[in-house]
Amino acid sequence: FFCGGKFPGDYLEKVKRPIDLGTITSNLIEGNYQSVGTLVGDCRLVIENCFTFYGGRPDGALFTGQATRLQALMAQRLGSLVRMDQSP
Repeated sequence: FFCGGKFPGDYLEKVKRPIDLGTITSNLIEGNYQSVGTLVGDCRLVIENCFTFYGGRPDGALFTGQATRLQALMAQRLGSLVRMDQSP
């Protein structure tokens, strides 16, 4: 996970759609999300990017482990927001 858009040199070679939690926070504060689904999509992308970059790397187990924990927490917390957003 990276914050502030500072990625390791080879990150952008592996990750095609980079996003970080700092960017998501800024987008929230600035009102750039038009729907909860878009916010959730960006949050999921952070996790996918973590698995893409760190998966299989010797130094990646800590990061992918944290990504797995964050994924479970987000599924629990953000899932209810999506359901609320989609309810009539």
